[in-house]
Amino acid sequence: EMEILEKSRFQAILGLGPPTAVKQQAKNELDYLQSLDNKLKEWNVTVPASIKSHLQSKKTADFLLGNLDDNVPENLQLRFLSICLRAHRGARGLAVWHDQNPRQRSAFKRLAVIGKITWGLSLKNVHLVSKGQRIPIACADGCGAVLDTGTSLITAPNDAVKKMGQVLQALGANCLQEQSLPHLEFELGGETLSLPPSAFIGFVKGIMPAPWRLRFHQEPFIQVEDCELLMMDAGKMTSTEHGPLWIIGMPFFRHFYTTFDYGTSDQDTSIWVAEASPDCQPQETTTNLLQVSGTSLLRVDQSKLRLPGWMVNGKTMPF
Repeated sequence: EMEILEKSRFQAILGLGPPTAVKQQAKNELDYLQSLDNKLKEWNVTVPASIKSHLQSKKTADFLLGNLDDNVPENLQLRFLSICLRAHRGARGLAVWHDQNPRQRSAFKRLAVIGKITWGLSLKNVHLVSKGQRIPIACADGCGAVLDTGTSLITAPNDAVKKMGQVLQALGANCLQEQSLPHLEFELGGETLSLPPSAFIGFVKGIMPAPWRLRFHQEPFIQVEDCELLMMDAGKMTSTEHGPLWIIGMPFFRHFYTTFDYGTSDQDTSIWVAEASPDCQPQETTTNLLQVSGTSLLRVDQSKLRLPGWMVNGKTMPF
């Protein structure tokens, strides 16, 4: 009874997070409910029967999930799932089930997964690189990052988005001169990667939904000459145990062929990435994906942006 399934062409939504995600999330919720019980007893609060019944039902469900040895990847005997979004406007994305083993493909780099519920990675030393100059932006002391195919743009803490806007303005960034725009360089999961300007700079139209404007407390985009910085400002969002949280969304998958490796055990999950051609073929050597025509920058309709549900609702989510 999901409205989205009634109105969409697809018939199902599959959960493809790390194998431990359901168990870990259930454990976290059980711990929270137990701490809530303890506080209510400590405060000598009388809990209405309806709420008490709801909490007990929730506890029962979380207990069952926490002991459930059953998930979609295991049921489908899935080891490698690859995602890539073709660069051409309007082109379909690519999802490859039971893909080739990236360990046997020289183009791929392994990113170490540290998240228990998400495909979470360490993020360090975010820089803008312009004409050989590396300008520090954020995460010198480390951040946590989630790779998420369901988030439209890159989402970053308020101070990082502000710093990027200031640097771009100081550089005189001009989208009519796309070849002169800086790249974004960072260490993700222990590997140094780079995204071209088309991943985070572009043109905007449409109106952002009101709940999101309230959620972010300010304008979501920072103006750059002739176009805008296309990064969602997460405000003062929750931090992970590894530092401030970034969500690296769809622009990443337009430039990197990404293979999610479910491993052979709970401790063996990892992510493998290779630079992708515009048609989503892994590249053996570094390529320049920036289009000379100057038309590769994104054109974003704000009314169609997507974020994880837990973030839209203002909830925090364990890493």
